[in-house]
Amino acid sequence: MAFNLKSLLERLDPRKLNVPALGQVRTFVEANRSAVLSGAIALMVGLWGGAVLGRVSVGAPALDFAQLGSIGAAERARSASAPRAGVALADGMAFVRLRTEMDRAEPRACLEFTRPLSTEASVNYADYLSLDPAAPFQTDVSGNLLCLGGLPFEPDRQLTIRQGLPSADGQRTEADESFTLTFGDRPAYVGFAGGGVILPRSEADGVAIETVNVSRIEIEVLRVPDRILSQQTIDVGEVNEEGGWGYWSFNSAAEDVGVSVYRGQIDINVGDRRNSAVTTVFALGAALRELRPGAYVVKVRDVTPGAGQRGESDSDSAASAYRWIMYTDMALQSFTGATGLDVVARSLRTARPLGNVTLTLIAENNDELARVRTDAQGRARFSEALLNGDGPARARYVMAYGAEGDFTALDLRRPGLDL
Repeated sequence: MAFNLKSLLERLDPRKLNVPALGQVRTFVEANRSAVLSGAIALMVGLWGGAVLGRVSVGAPALDFAQLGSIGAAERARSASAPRAGVALADGMAFVRLRTEMDRAEPRACLEFTRPLSTEASVNYADYLSLDPAAPFQTDVSGNLLCLGGLPFEPDRQLTIRQGLPSADGQRTEADESFTLTFGDRPAYVGFAGGGVILPRSEADGVAIETVNVSRIEIEVLRVPDRILSQQTIDVGEVNEEGGWGYWSFNSAAEDVGVSVYRGQIDINVGDRRNSAVTTVFALGAALRELRPGAYVVKVRDVTPGAGQRGESDSDSAASAYRWIMYTDMALQSFTGATGLDVVARSLRTARPLGNVTLTLIAENNDELARVRTDAQGRARFSEALLNGDGPARARYVMAYGAEGDFTALDLRRPGLDL
């Protein structure tokens, strides 16, 4: 395809646009001649590129890349069947590369080979590996990978793969191979100890926060009112590693429904615990000015100087975590039977039944289906008819209101124990 660019530019000369109805257009072109000519050139380049890469018009055959030379390409394109350059692998059984996994308390070093490794029970791979300085380790085989676990992050070690390490087809490495095994520092980590969301008001020091290689954290507490909890799921939240993509969920957790009731920072004395988990207790009760019905979302973020700048990018998100917390002295048990839903309220501190506790049954759409009080044995019942709602009318939460502003909630969507 050939284009006469000179002829086209001459036609765009505003002096030759003599159609009376186009007077205003001619005036515009005269005033913006450079811009119009630049646009025309860009359009021609685009059309020419379309001819090269595909089709100029519907139904026209696609241009074969092998024809690029005929339209001025410096080199012919490589055909689809031509071999691609890749990593040159040795013939037979040989070591290829080292892979390290550091997103755990104990790092792993995985050795990749050219062939699948032997899975014979008689093969002890520890006999083919030597560490200096020596350290105990475990081996795990998966396909071409031989992984070493149980090693600490420090110090650096010299790893030797001895001659004779076997593959699945009987071939063996032909010579010793040595290299330095180094993990570096464990990535910064912020999280919570344990997997619970209930924090007793008494007999508990606070929320246990775990950190690794973090010297300062920022904590924010949001209170989510009881009247909106039916639209939320009280769970353990998420942990986001430094530079991870989960920061958006951290930022949005309870963002539209929670009210910030505390924000502060805590310095952590790492000392000689580099690369090890450090537990810091955050006294939630002391941070709250008043206790009102609802749940809390505790957000923790690494604000150590340089946080978010220790990876490949200097603008990564810092390590962070959030968790829902129910700060209460009440525990609820529910039993579903032919007569309805029985709920028992007990004290977490004494395990004794709690009487005169107000229980409300809340539907998916936030409607209050019923309200009852526990008796002296801490028991109350919701009739079977209240449990037969469909869709938005289906029972979702049992909420309990006790003495001194105590509050807790039981999510009926959680799986129960079938007795």
